[in-house]
Amino acid sequence: MSREPHKIDNDIQLPRHVKPNDPRLKLSETAVDLARDRQAALRTHFGLKKFRPGQAEAIDSLQQGRNGLAILPTGSGKTLIYELTTYLINRPCLIVSPLLSLMQDQVGRLNQRGERRAVALNSLLTKPEKDSILSRLQQYRFIFISPEMLQNEGVMTSIQHCNIGLLVIDEAHCISTWGPDFRPAYLSLGDVRSQLGNPLTCVLTATADEHVQTDILTQLRLRPTAARKASMAMATDDQQNVQVIRQSVNRPNIFLAMRSVTSRKEKANELMGLMAKIVKPGIIYFSSKAQADEWAQRLSDAGYPAASYHAGLDAQTRYTVQQQFMADQLQVVCATSAFGMGIDKDNIRFVIHYHLPGNLNDYVQEIGRAGRDGQQSIAICLIAPGDEQLPADLATLPLPNDRQVKTFYETKQPALQTDMDQLLDYYKKHHFSEQQLIDRFGELRQERQLALRKFINFTRSPDCLRKTLLNGFNETSVPHDHSCCAPIGTEFSLSELGLAQDQHELQKTMQIPGWRQQFKALFSENFTNSNV
Repeated sequence: MSREPHKIDNDIQLPRHVKPNDPRLKLSETAVDLARDRQAALRTHFGLKKFRPGQAEAIDSLQQGRNGLAILPTGSGKTLIYELTTYLINRPCLIVSPLLSLMQDQVGRLNQRGERRAVALNSLLTKPEKDSILSRLQQYRFIFISPEMLQNEGVMTSIQHCNIGLLVIDEAHCISTWGPDFRPAYLSLGDVRSQLGNPLTCVLTATADEHVQTDILTQLRLRPTAARKASMAMATDDQQNVQVIRQSVNRPNIFLAMRSVTSRKEKANELMGLMAKIVKPGIIYFSSKAQADEWAQRLSDAGYPAASYHAGLDAQTRYTVQQQFMADQLQVVCATSAFGMGIDKDNIRFVIHYHLPGNLNDYVQEIGRAGRDGQQSIAICLIAPGDEQLPADLATLPLPNDRQVKTFYETKQPALQTDMDQLLDYYKKHHFSEQQLIDRFGELRQERQLALRKFINFTRSPDCLRKTLLNGFNETSVPHDHSCCAPIGTEFSLSELGLAQDQHELQKTMQIPGWRQQFKALFSENFTNSNV
């Protein structure tokens, strides 16, 4: 006797193996269609079969016309979110990016994949090149641009004629960290959205605590859907809804270590000792451009392929260093904090902080550049007495003091010769009064001092570092084990972690002595030619 199929209603019958409470039955026809579309686009444009955590959820939000803030760890494939969405909506995508090298890298990767309609509008272009691109801007599918370039009236007019379908704010934490005192154009991105007609917006960053997240949403005039009790239809043009997609900041394959030293000399010796033992490639972070240059030279002289990367180098040099590192021609990059944004290099084995970052957000951003392939990696902070003073100074140094603000506002026609003059002029043009600006900078100083204290407390924690870190982002801690962390005063073994450099391999990868060493040897009083 044949069995009757399950009946759900009078019109729909399901096979017997599908239970009435199957969650798939709750999916609307539209949701299924959207999922099918993005899965097909994933295969067609990227040759992939499945999404990484957070990607499908972020794309689904955009497919349904909801703005999205995706806070996903480094290496989680954030660029795929806006690239795939652009193919689905089939309209131009405008990507606001903080770094020239990042723009060039992203355009290059799109070109390599066969996408020719990608362009970067930046200061590397000559005037004829820029004019040519602007004259045919509507032909491009992906347009990368800096926030400063968006302040150019001619550029903005050309973009307004492009019928932008998706606005992307990449590395969005820069709105909070760089906007107030370094690159104020980031504070105008809310105005940019408005001028473009409030297009569908995708906001991306690797880490953002509650304070940074609030900064981002406020400046872009967005707010999370969870905070609203009214329907989406009631959202206004000036303050639209955004769905927040967040993955844990925890990277279990990165061993966290705090190494205490008694002096700067011991710190230098510790770093050289690590370089002789640790598996490469890796990044060493410095707060000083001069120190980054000095250590790149010291490591090069010692035989390690190394280079420095910071804002004091010209754009072509920075781009070259980035490409050499990507191609494994460099083992070590001695960098300031900007290096690493968007670096799609999966085999970075270590990140060492020679100088401390100013907060937990920066720390997570920087260590997250290690171990993107999921293999064992390590993040080490070298801490000497008094080290907390440098990040404290750097956090507040760029902020104008009360006297500087008063002097600027009292001057009828400031010359705008310095970066500080231009910063204050930006705020004045955006209708900040003298007292409002003094109060604003005072609040920023307090916020940054508090963030630094939280990070210093983290470095000094005698407990599990990962637990303390996750607590700082309101996340549940994970069980501690031997591959988790080494709080300050605790020893760790590179060998046990599988991160000790094989000495035979090390000798093969060491450079031929640099030209300075060879020159010095040739003209040494003790030089002898054994062939004579």
